[in-house]
Amino acid sequence: MKIGFALLETGSVRQKNTSNILLKNCVDFFVGVVVFYAAGYGLMHEQKGGFLGQGKFIGINFRNKDYMEFLFDYSFCSTSTTIVSGSMAERIYVDAYIVFSIIMTGFIYPICAGWAWGGGWLQQLGYHDYSGSGIVHLVGGVAGLCGTFLVGPRIGIFDKKLDIKKLDDISEDLKDKNNVKQDNPQNIIEYRQVDFQKKHKITFIQSRDLPISKRIQIFKSEYEEFKGLDDKNVEHFIKLYDQNFEKKFQYYSMSFIVSGGYLLWVCWLFFNGVAGKSVNSQSNNNIIQKTIMNTILSGSMSSLVVFLLQPYFMKNVEKIYNYNPVNIVNGLLGGLISITASCNNVENYGALLIGMIGGFVYIAASYIWNRLQIDDPLHASQLHGFCGLWGVLAVGIFDMNKGLIYTMNLEQLGIQFLGAASLIGWTVLLTFPYFYILKRLKRLRVNAIYEIIGLDALMHEDIDKFDYISDKSMKIIDHQIQRKSDSSKQRSANATALQHYNSIASSNSTLRFEAKQRQNVNMESF
Repeated sequence: MKIGFALLETGSVRQKNTSNILLKNCVDFFVGVVVFYAAGYGLMHEQKGGFLGQGKFIGINFRNKDYMEFLFDYSFCSTSTTIVSGSMAERIYVDAYIVFSIIMTGFIYPICAGWAWGGGWLQQLGYHDYSGSGIVHLVGGVAGLCGTFLVGPRIGIFDKKLDIKKLDDISEDLKDKNNVKQDNPQNIIEYRQVDFQKKHKITFIQSRDLPISKRIQIFKSEYEEFKGLDDKNVEHFIKLYDQNFEKKFQYYSMSFIVSGGYLLWVCWLFFNGVAGKSVNSQSNNNIIQKTIMNTILSGSMSSLVVFLLQPYFMKNVEKIYNYNPVNIVNGLLGGLISITASCNNVENYGALLIGMIGGFVYIAASYIWNRLQIDDPLHASQLHGFCGLWGVLAVGIFDMNKGLIYTMNLEQLGIQFLGAASLIGWTVLLTFPYFYILKRLKRLRVNAIYEIIGLDALMHEDIDKFDYISDKSMKIIDHQIQRKSDSSKQRSANATALQHYNSIASSNSTLRFEAKQRQNVNMESF
């Protein structure tokens, strides 16, 4: 399943951030397994109706079955953690995410998973979550929502303007010509470059109109980590910045997205199928073939709903093409998440209904997020958060033994609602303060220069082997810059010519007026 998430996330981000997203997917798994072994597994198991586990830390008192359960439980835990990676993709510091993965795998997930699966208080109440719509997906989706809300949208996803203090004032100052002689354009240029630099400390982001040599100096002085770089490498970075500044958001690889989505689907069938932790144990509540069948039906129905209807509902907020494969993949995931909690104990028609409603839930969440301008590059919080919540509540409606439509009793639905509220509250309690503190310390989101140039180039590649722009691309960029410069000079020349023409026209008009005045005087004298 980890491979599926890695493919899906890599395909969904921009090419300049693929190494970054892969690194996070690798590191959170290896860090997480050590933390889960040391603390998580012990906090999850043997809760005995309470809130915390009673032992089995760092492998102490492990029995034969614990080794199998450890592998099974950690696979779910790792899935929940990596959801957050997708929500905050392309703009978070790697170390900030690694520390969060420690908190997630060591405390957030294990404790609340124990409430439902480790003999905790929710399990004693009768809360049912067969394969983790709430424990895995709702928890991961809510954590991802906290993160993406605090880190903010990617630069340019909703608005091309950068949020830079005093930028508007500086722009107005550049236009101020009160103390400049209007008859000499060269004076204006000199004023802009000299007087402006005296009055303001120019940041690199504000330096796009300055010569490249000056921009290199500003870049090195502002970003000390690159002070030792050769000017040629810095020039490459600056041209990458200029190239990416107005570049459209584009998926790196649609084939990765589709391949990752379908690989997740196949893995999901086995996850749900063996969530009873035995392929041999058959009972009325653990028919493996039926569980897999329900998973297939729900995912397929949701995929069709999103594929056919999302363009219609989203047409007023964003442009979505009817035959975009991303819609199919996201719809599929929404249906899989929705059925995960109840897949073992609902009828096939119930699975179809759960998947259909899950598709509508995802569409509604996407619409709301777009209106609120919450940027989740992989739609992880919409899918795992909202569809996970629906999956938990669906148990109270469609479960064959305790569901509302069979018993006409709201008790199980109330228990499911209480469980969902508890999972959300616990996740927010530990996630939001962590990300908020990092935001205040300015250690959550990377600097704008990293985000625009790309995290791969500035954080994950060997500087000595710098080759991020080919010679052909460099020539194209240089040509584009030259064309802009020539165009600017032409506009300046045209403005000067127009000013000169107006001056001549004004002089001619004055001469004609004076001549007419003299003619009138002569006529009166005559």
